[in-house]
Amino acid sequence: MKKPNPSNAPEMKLYAVIPGTRYILLPDGVVAKPLTKTIKAAGPAYNLVIDGKLRQVSLAVLKESIGKDDIRDLINKD
Repeated sequence: MKKPNPSNAPEMKLYAVIPGTRYILLPDGVVAKPLTKTIKAAGPAYNLVIDGKLRQVSLAVLKESIGKDDIRDLINKD
């Protein structure tokens, strides 16, 4: 079994929770709010606005999109 090259692996960064809020501070100074998951039969999904449309995207697709150029290549278009 071939192991992934560590230099090609996407880098995961830590974040800090802003006390008393639902917001987090990312290492690059961006303030963000974690999304709430929707439980579906196929597993958790998150509501994202992509191309002006609200879409439910599975956690598996979100994880797969890390390091890719565009998530649109991974989701099913209507």
